Amino acid sequence: MNGYLPYAVVLLSASLMFGQSRSTGRTQPSGSIPSSGDTFGARQAVYISGQVILADGSKISERVAIQTACGDRKRIETYTDSSGNFSFEVKTRPESLDTQTADMSTFGGGTFSGRGSGGTWQGCELRAVLPGFTAQAIMLASAMSRPQSTNVGKIILKPIASAEGSVLSVTTMAAPDAARKALEKAGELEKKNKLDEAQQSLEKAVNIYPQYAVAWSELGRLQYLKHDRAAAQHSFEQAMAADSKYAKPYLWLAQMAVDAQQWQTVVDVTNKLLALNSTSFPGAWFLNATGNYTCRTLTPPSMPPARA
Repeated sequence: MNGYLPYAVVLLSASLMFGQSRSTGRTQPSGSIPSSGDTFGARQAVYISGQVILADGSKISERVAIQTACGDRKRIETYTDSSGNFSFEVKTRPESLDTQTADMSTFGGGTFSGRGSGGTWQGCELRAVLPGFTAQAIMLASAMSRPQSTNVGKIILKPIASAEGSVLSVTTMAAPDAARKALEKAGELEKKNKLDEAQQSLEKAVNIYPQYAVAWSELGRLQYLKHDRAAAQHSFEQAMAADSKYAKPYLWLAQMAVDAQQWQTVVDVTNKLLALNSTSFPGAWFLNATGNYTCRTLTPPSMPPARA
């Protein structure tokens, strides 16, 4: 059954791609864009920017993946900031994007060479990706009709179904400004690969507001990446205690159980998540099935009682 482990980790990573950028030390631009006079043929960078909001017009504090997709070729370009804004430099021709399967995506990279126009991006889309939500894609050929920096405006996220489990936490609305700023600062520090300082900022956020489920989950994720499993376990449990309908800590606890090959725990955690939301997390279904199969395989068959 050990052969299933890499696939379990890969698919769960796909479910966790919302709000999780790689700690490469590379800063992703956000907010305003450079002058619209930039061209592909010049030295100035060309950016695509915009904002992701909820259907009711409110801002979304959760980081949303901004993805380019050309057929089966997909890549996460950047993530939104705490106000839903995003901006990324156009570096790569669509034909050079990696071919991906299912939800899997790579992050950034490559260099855009030569002159280009909207025709280069024919059939390609810009997407905002957050599990449990859908948004209308933007056709890049139209947005990039001229070789210059472009603001695509607002991308509206709408919930797919009225399920309880969500990657948005109700506790975020009540978070004090100081706690929100500490969470946002932690994200900026992580982009610069300053993980220790990012952890300190997250600890500050939960100290200010102990019910901050998102901050607890982000703290647990960072502790997990630093291989502090005991601390990560505690943080994820705190996130669940603060908001039992917040999906992220369930996914991370399932990931930790997969790492330890604690398959009954994988089943138990994913059962709870899928009871809350059965449509938004396909990776959880895979892990649940893998855990159930493994538990049955490892449990010896019951023997009939011996005859006297």
